[in-house]
Amino acid sequence: MTVGKAHPSSTHIYKLPVGIGSQDLNRVTQEKDLGVLVDSNLNFESHILCKVKTCNRITGLIKRNFKNIDFQRLLLLYKSMIRSHLEYAQTVWSPFRAKLIEEVEQVQKRATKILPGLRQLSCTHRLQMLQLPTLVYRRAMKMI
Repeated sequence: MTVGKAHPSSTHIYKLPVGIGSQDLNRVTQEKDLGVLVDSNLNFESHILCKVKTCNRITGLIKRNFKNIDFQRLLLLYKSMIRSHLEYAQTVWSPFRAKLIEEVEQVQKRATKILPGLRQLSCTHRLQMLQLPTLVYRRAMKMI
């Protein structure tokens, strides 16, 4: 993988010595390292969308399997099963484009709607009731 603004049509072939000869290495555009999907442009969009998809699946799992859930149990499940995915290695992949920031925030908005008594409230009121900061705020505090 060539990282940066190098010419995408780069024809340089990397070789790995194997025994007496050598083997050509395949060129890739993205690779997962320590759980973070890194692409050649270092924009992490594919990683963020993958994490959002995973968290939405977990949110659906919680919603289907916990019909009568209270505040404490939802907070425990959210913090351990959803937010942990959204915060792992976030200093590396933290979104900077508005579209991706909204995608990540939408996960928390959806998760806080699980409680029947909070569905009709606005997102800010739900977060205040659950005493949760926005994910943008949490990322900003970790950067300080």
